[in-house]
Amino acid sequence: MGFWGPPPGSWTQARGILWMRASMAPRRGRYVGRSALPSSLRLLGTLATVVPTWWLASAADADPCQCLKWSEVYASGKAVCGEFAEMRIQVRPRVNLTLQEIYGLSQYPGAMGYYKEKCEQWLAHMDEPYCISVDGHAYSGWLHDSTPFDAAAWCYVSRECKNLNGGQPISDKTWFDGKAVKRHVSAKLCKSGEDRLLREASVEELRVLVRRLRAAHPDRTHMVSLGYVSLEAYKALSSEFSWAAIRPLWKSQDIGRFPGPLADAVQRKEPMIVYTDPAAHDHYKLVVGHDIYSLIEEEETRFFGLWKTGKLTCPDTVHCLRKIERDEL
Repeated sequence: MGFWGPPPGSWTQARGILWMRASMAPRRGRYVGRSALPSSLRLLGTLATVVPTWWLASAADADPCQCLKWSEVYASGKAVCGEFAEMRIQVRPRVNLTLQEIYGLSQYPGAMGYYKEKCEQWLAHMDEPYCISVDGHAYSGWLHDSTPFDAAAWCYVSRECKNLNGGQPISDKTWFDGKAVKRHVSAKLCKSGEDRLLREASVEELRVLVRRLRAAHPDRTHMVSLGYVSLEAYKALSSEFSWAAIRPLWKSQDIGRFPGPLADAVQRKEPMIVYTDPAAHDHYKLVVGHDIYSLIEEEETRFFGLWKTGKLTCPDTVHCLRKIERDEL
C-alpha cells in the first residue's frame, strides 16, 4: 500500500518528483537503451504499435466494464505499470503518467524499490482482476485533504466501458523515439458488490493468492510477500500507534481507548494492519474484528533458536500468518 514511500507532502517526496521530471528532459548525447529500461517498458517497445487481435476480439465478446487481469494488461502491452495510479503514492496527486515519467520513477532511488516491488514483483504476475487502492494512505485515513477518488479502488477495463465511475480513459502515449503508442484501455473506479476489491478479500484468500503467485515463479529470487500484499490490500493504523501502545489496550479489550480508526475497524470487522516496528517491514499485527494475527518474516532456527539456517520458515508466503490467542498477548 505504499508505506515504504516518504511521508505525505514531505520534502523527500517533492524532491523526488522534481528529480523525476529533470531526468526526463532530453540531454545531449544521452540515449536510453533498451537494456536500461524496466522490463515492462522493454516489452512495450516490442508491442508499441500493435495491440494483439486476440485481445480485441475477446474484449468485444466480454463485458467491457469487467476488470482485466493485471498480468494480461501489462504482458500484452495495453498499458505499462504506472500509467494510471499504480505509483500514485509517489507522485500524488498525479495519475495517467507518461512513459517518460514512468521511466524516471523507475530509476529514481526514492521510488525505485517501490516500483520494483509493486510492478515487477507483484502486479506483473497478478492473474486476478482484483481492484487495488488508488492511494493507500488516503484509504487508511492518513491524509486530511483526501477525496473519495483518493480512497477508491480501481482496475483497468476496456476502452469501450462507459461507466468508469469517476475513472478516466488512459491517454495515448509517445515512445522515446517519438513513435505513437495507442491505448485501448481505461481506468475504472470499482464498486463493492459489483467488482472484486482486494481490500474485501479475507487474509486467507490473500495467503492463497500469494502462495499461488510464488509457486508459479519458483525461479524468481524476489517475489511478492504476504506482508506486502496485506499492506496493499488493507487499511493500516498510523505508525504513531505501534503495537507496543496497542497491546495493553487489546489485552483489556478497552475499545473505548482504541485510536478511532482501529475502533471503527474492529466494530466493522474490517482488517487493519498495526505496525510492530514502523522502521521495519518484517513483522506486523493484523486485526480482524476481535481476532488478531501475526505476520512475521522469520528464518528457521536450530539448537534451541541459537542458530539461524538462512531459510525462511514460510517460504511460500515469506511472512508467516498465525492467529494469536488472548493468553499469548
